[in-house]
Parts: sequence; C-alpha cells; structure tokens
Amino acid sequence: MILGASGITGAAIAKRTKSDYNVSGTYFQNDYAVGIKLFKNNLKNKEELKNLFDFVKPNVVINCAGATSIPECEKNPEEAYLLNVKAVEDICMLVDKFKAKGIFLSTDSIFSGVNKNRDYVEEDVAKPRTVYGKTKLEGEALVKKYHNNHLILRISLVYGNSPSGIRGADEKVINSIKRNENYKAFTDEFRCPTSVDDIAEVVVRLLEGNHQGIYNVCGPVKVSRYEFACGVAVRNGYSENNVTPVLLVESSDRDIRSPDLGMSCEKLIKVINYKLNYHY
Repeated sequence: MILGASGITGAAIAKRTKSDYNVSGTYFQNDYAVGIKLFKNNLKNKEELKNLFDFVKPNVVINCAGATSIPECEKNPEEAYLLNVKAVEDICMLVDKFKAKGIFLSTDSIFSGVNKNRDYVEEDVAKPRTVYGKTKLEGEALVKKYHNNHLILRISLVYGNSPSGIRGADEKVINSIKRNENYKAFTDEFRCPTSVDDIAEVVVRLLEGNHQGIYNVCGPVKVSRYEFACGVAVRNGYSENNVTPVLLVESSDRDIRSPDLGMSCEKLIKVINYKLNYHY
C-alpha cells in the first residue's frame, strides 16, 4: 500500500509496481488516475487510518505522504508536525500491528548543508535547519523505534513527471517559462537532483532484496539550482536566458535553505547494483 499515491513519488512507485504486485494507495485531495485502487484518506485522522489498514491488510507500506514544502512548514509548524511526526507514529504502530514492511521517505534536509568538506553519507550527524527537516528527522527516529525491518530513504531534489504536472523540480522550471516568467534559480545552492523513476526502481530493488536500514537516494551529479534549471530549459527547447541567476546568500530564503545538501549514495549502489541517472 502506497500512502500518498497521487503525489509525484507515490505515483511513480505505483506505475513501477502495479503490473507485478497487488498494489493499492491513498490520496487526500486529488484522485489522479495512477493505475491502482485508491482510497481517500486523511493521515491526521487516526481512526480513519486504522480503518484503512483493517480493510487493506497490507504486507508492505510505503509512506510517500506528508508535508513537503519548506516554506509552508515554516509558516505552519503545527501542521508539519501532525503530518511528518504524529501521523508517522500512527502509521508505525499500524505497520507493526500487521507485521508489514515499512518504507518511509525522508529527505536530504535532515542535514545542515553548511561547513562541510564532502558529500553526506548515511552515518553523518543530522543537523536540520528547518521545520521540515526537523520533523522529518523526528519521523525517522520513530520509524527506528518501532521497527527493525524498516527502510528509510533520504531523497534529494525530485524531478520527473507528476500526476498534477506541477510537482517535479523540472516541471516547475518549464511551467514558469511557459508562463513567460523568468525563472530565478540560486547559483550557490547545491543538490543532487533525483529522477522519480529511479526512486521507484530503488524501492522495488530494495524490497525484492529484503534490505533494511537507511539509504541516501540521489542522482550521481551535484549541481547548483541554476545549473539544473538551465539544463531543464535547454533540454526542453528553451534558452538558458529564460533562467535568471540569483544568490541564496542575498535572498530572504537564506535562513530556510541549505547551501550544499550533496549526498553520496555509494552504499545504495553497492547493495542493489543499480546506478542512478541524471538527465539534465
């Protein structure tokens, strides 16, 4: 069962698994057609969540749901806590009750992204700077508390096709250009953009190999947000001139964005024998 199956990552996992497994999923607002049976569910409603588990009786639960917008989490920390911490604890208890395998999507934002001399590995100390990162790290702690047979996947900037057409990092660039807006991107903020199709493939390979633990899941190339946006523009037939370089250090977002969240996923590659791609 995929929680948050109508989002970009949940939909990709549904697409990758639907022909080989009996897959169902949930949505909260948008009932996008993703090729599997979907149930409307509010993660903040513990009783509703319990009823869903009682009905589906899942043996694998993949949690792709939660509060993911860094600015929105800063504005509404209580909502972020409810979705990224309290709901995760409720899910953990139900996963434990049904003796299911729990897969929880986390983020590179659990790291600080400052004063580093190499890309992050799984064992590095997490020091989140934002409400989003802090709540996701609390969620990780709950997963480890409740389950030995768990997977926590720390994912970087996700790009690719989303059911809504607006959730992928690349979609945001293209949609802005199509609206004749000049897309602004930081030259001093670095991430490892990750293909959503690769994330889905990683989930399947880790599941089929019966792996557990924490894995960084990210693309093989670290680029600035500006370099990424320029690559997206050019690959889609637009000019780099549609992208305006700006500095994070001069931005009002400088306190809620980390300058370098580059991660290493060598541990993952060795385990599943699959190299992630970069398309831009």
